[in-house]
Amino acid sequence: MDFLVAHRDDGTQARVGQISWRNQPERNSVSTPAPLLLTRRGALPNLPMQIWRMSEEVGSSTERGAHDRDSGVEERVLGWEARRGMAGRVLCVQVPVLDFLSLNATAGLTGDQLLTEAAKASSVGDYGIADFADLSSALTVLSLRAAGSEDFLSSTTSAARKNYISGEVRGGASRIPLKPDDVVKLQRAMRCDLFEAPSITMLAYASTKAVAKSVDSSAAMLDETIRLVNEMRCSGGLLGTIQGGVLADQRLRSAELCKQRESSVVGLVVGGLGTTETNEEREDILRFSLKEQSRPMLRISTGRGTPEEVLLAVREGIDLIESSYPFDLAEEGFGLNLEHGHSINLYDRKLELDDRALVPNCRCYTCRSHSRAYLHHLHNVHEMLAVTLLTVHNLHNFLAFFDQIQASIQQGVFREFIQQAWAAVALGTPRHAMEASVYDVTCCSTCRQRRAVPASHMTADVRWALVILYKGHHSAVLVGIRC
Repeated sequence: MDFLVAHRDDGTQARVGQISWRNQPERNSVSTPAPLLLTRRGALPNLPMQIWRMSEEVGSSTERGAHDRDSGVEERVLGWEARRGMAGRVLCVQVPVLDFLSLNATAGLTGDQLLTEAAKASSVGDYGIADFADLSSALTVLSLRAAGSEDFLSSTTSAARKNYISGEVRGGASRIPLKPDDVVKLQRAMRCDLFEAPSITMLAYASTKAVAKSVDSSAAMLDETIRLVNEMRCSGGLLGTIQGGVLADQRLRSAELCKQRESSVVGLVVGGLGTTETNEEREDILRFSLKEQSRPMLRISTGRGTPEEVLLAVREGIDLIESSYPFDLAEEGFGLNLEHGHSINLYDRKLELDDRALVPNCRCYTCRSHSRAYLHHLHNVHEMLAVTLLTVHNLHNFLAFFDQIQASIQQGVFREFIQQAWAAVALGTPRHAMEASVYDVTCCSTCRQRRAVPASHMTADVRWALVILYKGHHSAVLVGIRC
């Protein structure tokens, strides 16, 4: 894999890059910044890859409605004119390790066993997860943490001392240890384009001693992974992970340790994001983690991938951002409308007779083919198609958001783009909802308990969820937050 930085923004660290394959010239290149989309057992949540391709082909072949915009930065960057056709584009997807580490604990079936047997029955050479899960046109990354999840989080010194990590797998087992040889063994069977070396992720409130131990253990596991890759001749590019919690000195130390090994890795993952840190701490984490690089390398950030996280990460020079955001919103019944800074609640009874498209001017299959009233009906009767159609819309808009980011960097107006993006959010949200010191919130859909939450106790992703959902609820709803 080759990574080339094509454009840099003058006022920030933002950049546009190109991922290509020297030994596979038939594969399409990938432009960054881009989302690293969550998959579950190799499939996009609620959206088969074939359905996604068909929906984009239909959308790109249909004439755009006549909705002209004024000229200027808004049309060139924020307007729908900036969006290019998405049919045939290369998606970047993450394959979480825990999805395949144990497929069935009772039967003892693991992901590498499944793919090995599938390869024997296939005539395809170098058979891997891309062939098994219909991801042949996508860039695949074997990741430690699923986007927006709590996989492999630690908070104690004893956990940081170990040269392995443990997590709750999805195959019925309880916590299971994960060592470097487990990751390399799984990668040999899955043949992902990139794979992440094991590392220890500490929660933001972990002690200084525990964080320091985790940095040392992560470096030791990276060394062991490099040794195994060379010994077993494992395919795919290795990613090193920068840890260090919210401590600047530990982040710099971890970055320096990764720099010493950069000849053996093709990119870096900024780990430890989305672990209860504040917005200011997230910005510092990114800045210190990326300070020690001596050559341009692919950079990946962890987290949930909210628009707020995306803008912050891109501003600091991140190329791929782990994202579960468009799928989370669809599962909660919300349609993404980033141009106006808020989401549309499909359970709202005001939509019963609304024959308009979900989002005017949107060129996705859902908006071109179905009305708000129809989508509202599907959600109220709990039809499976409801989430699929909403996922098509949300993913289309989310990818277009990244297209706009790339265009703004190339045109030298990225700072203006950020300002207008936040202005759109402010227009779609009551000002006091963004600046309140205490929020009256409803917890997850399971318990529905109301409580008062101080703003200082809320992470960036929670605050964003409050902002985008406030308008449709009068009281905010936390998305993806456990009781």
